[in-house]
Amino acid sequence: MKMIELLLGLSASFFLALGIVEARRSLENAHYQACILIVTVVGFMIFTPITILTTNFGKINFEGVLMFLLAGMLNPGLSRIFFIKVLRRLAQF
Repeated sequence: MKMIELLLGLSASFFLALGIVEARRSLENAHYQACILIVTVVGFMIFTPITILTTNFGKINFEGVLMFLLAGMLNPGLSRIFFIKVLRRLAQF
């Protein structure tokens, strides 16, 4: 495994965990959809330049890009929606 792959994986995990902690901490003051939007936009702003700089565009095919975009749009938003809704319900008990 290359060092850049390791660093990107670790930083993605770190920022996802940090986003979840911050969202949980401020659930009383903000709506969960605003938290999801902020975490997604900040992650996009951080990882898009890194991805563009480290990608070999000669090895990319169209089907792979479509699947990547679909997974990238559905997974973070849906998982955060369900995660934060569960935290809200647990906080009510």
